[in-house]
Amino acid sequence: MESFIYTVFNFLFLHLLGDYVFQGSVISFNKGKNKLILLIHSIIWSYCIFFGLLFIDKETVWKILFLIVGHFLIDYWKCNKRNNNQLLARDIYIDQGLHLLQILVCVLL
Repeated sequence: MESFIYTVFNFLFLHLLGDYVFQGSVISFNKGKNKLILLIHSIIWSYCIFFGLLFIDKETVWKILFLIVGHFLIDYWKCNKRNNNQLLARDIYIDQGLHLLQILVCVLL
């Protein structure tokens, strides 16, 4: 049980690092306007999560691709809602829930 809790906290920490800390203001303000910047953000986040997968021996090529593409599509959806002034708290919860679901899939498979 201790190992499970440790793993959960590690992945939450890596998720927060990749999705917020390493994002910075330039990426945050421009990822909705520029797909290349959004892709860079998706790659940064995905490598943070992949780093955690390395430590639990769950790393595979398909997972890094799944993380990058999934994160890109989820954030693309969220950014387009924001550009239309439609972003709601619900959308942020959906965005974060889908990212956590991606992590869960990678950890379990």
